[in-house]
Amino acid sequence: MPQSANGEFLIRRLLAKPENLRLVRGHRWLNERARWVELVGALFSSVLPLSNAKLHMLVNELSAQNLLNITKWSKTPKDFSKAKSDELVKLSLIVLGDYQLTDEQRLKAVRTLHQAAHRLGERFGGKVQVALREAGEELLEKLRHSLGLSELSEAEQRQALTIWVQNVLNLPVSLNRPSRDKFCETHGLTLALLIHAADELNVTTAALDDLLEVWHTNAKNARAGKHGGGRPEKN
Repeated sequence: MPQSANGEFLIRRLLAKPENLRLVRGHRWLNERARWVELVGALFSSVLPLSNAKLHMLVNELSAQNLLNITKWSKTPKDFSKAKSDELVKLSLIVLGDYQLTDEQRLKAVRTLHQAAHRLGERFGGKVQVALREAGEELLEKLRHSLGLSELSEAEQRQALTIWVQNVLNLPVSLNRPSRDKFCETHGLTLALLIHAADELNVTTAALDDLLEVWHTNAKNARAGKHGGGRPEKN
């Protein structure tokens, strides 16, 4: 089994535990696909003369019809003049037609969707969380330099600022916790493969951090019990 596929299997196993699912459901962006749908809504809001209520209905309908599948959009011809004959484009235009929009407005909206999907596909593998993670990493570095907290080591600053950015901005940046490294070591994964597996499953990084922390705690408790109930091992 390829390591990337193995990583997906391991994350699915963690998610399958009822107590873990309850833990991560508190994350607003547990499923990263929702961020892409939100981006489409934001883009449409700038090109379509619709109220927020109708815009929300439109985006939800497109999503329910699987017409916002970024992978499918990325596979349409890059040249929109050629993509216009694709079923994905035709069906999207039909749905847009139910909202009293002009032909020009409908075409502009679909062209915008088409272009955004292709740009994200080319630059970020069709994953909005990868784009946000790159921006988040740049933000963390700027904050660390700007604040210059001499009382904290670089690692401590990174930890604190990452928690803050996760909590207030919901950015998909990862905490450098021992649980993450121990999980990778135990299962023979690299960090890059673990993050890639989470991205393939569209599981947000903050939720993955929580899952790994619980896994690490349970593993330490199990080892302590196996060795006669002694104190848990240090990280």
